[in-house]
Amino acid sequence: MILSKPPGGSRLLLALGLSVALFSATFIALDRSTSSAQQAPGTTTASTGNVNNLPLHDGTQKGGIFNPVPYGEIPANTPQVVIQRPGSGRILPLNQEIQIRAVVENFQPGFFNDPKTQYGVDPQRLNDQGNLQGHNHACIQRIPENGQLDTRCDSFVVLEQEGTTNVISGVGPPITVAGRYRVCVDDASGAHYVAVRGFAQQGGPVDCVRVLFMRLRTRR
Repeated sequence: MILSKPPGGSRLLLALGLSVALFSATFIALDRSTSSAQQAPGTTTASTGNVNNLPLHDGTQKGGIFNPVPYGEIPANTPQVVIQRPGSGRILPLNQEIQIRAVVENFQPGFFNDPKTQYGVDPQRLNDQGNLQGHNHACIQRIPENGQLDTRCDSFVVLEQEGTTNVISGVGPPITVAGRYRVCVDDASGAHYVAVRGFAQQGGPVDCVRVLFMRLRTRR
């Protein structure tokens, strides 16, 4: 079949159509290229999970950020902690230092990153026995009558290991306001995040007790 040449007007329309198509394709390619360039490396939603496009974590203590650091090594045996002192239900005096003592299992204390610059920057690490390496925080929070907790700790201390035992202890700053409080101790990784466990039906790496702080009369 022999195709005849289109008349002059048709050739002009054909040329214009091809030019428009070429311009459209070029514009779409440039638009896609610009969009990709504007999306900073490390903040893509599909590749990193940062679906809310939050600022990347910089190693300081703050929220509202995206931390690309993986959980790291997950222990087969969940780290455990049990508070021994103060006992649950105890009445404690105001304006006195607070003695805190606990025991840990499946956990190796003594690993502590600089919280000012290395908070959450490393994944969890296990020792040769498969136990998580890290340290322990103690936080005391007042429980208001309406039950709505504040996020801050009214007393806070990093607990230390007693020798080579599984006992950890520390002295918390005094509580000055009477009321009901909870005392919580956690197992945390060296990067300060609370330990990640591999099984939901194993006891968690946090223990809390309820106590009452009040002004106690001194005996004469």
